Amino acid sequence: MPELTTALRGPQPGIYRKLCDCWVIDNLGEVALVTREMERLGFRDIVAEPMQARVTPSVFHVPWVTLKFLLTDLLFGNRKMTRARWNNLLAPILLPFVGFPIGPMAYYILTATRS
Repeated sequence: MPELTTALRGPQPGIYRKLCDCWVIDNLGEVALVTREMERLGFRDIVAEPMQARVTPSVFHVPWVTLKFLLTDLLFGNRKMTRARWNNLLAPILLPFVGFPIGPMAYYILTATRS
């Protein structure tokens, strides 16, 4: 994660690491690395279009869904809160702190043609 690491500031590297731990991944994909690999595999006319304007509105539902989950499942539910369930609750809350507009992470639509 060389490009992303240098772009994270303040507490963001720790938040990013916790986010990856919650999703049980080493790192999130970096658009420059993905497009280079696509070129290596024979793709051409690669376009990486940022789509923050389309994703950001859907992020506004996260606090409400989280609150509903806490009320229905945690307080009144009968299912045990496993580590995986806590992580699934925490990750969407952490994501905005390393993503747009606060951080360098972004969503992209990648299009290309295969040679």
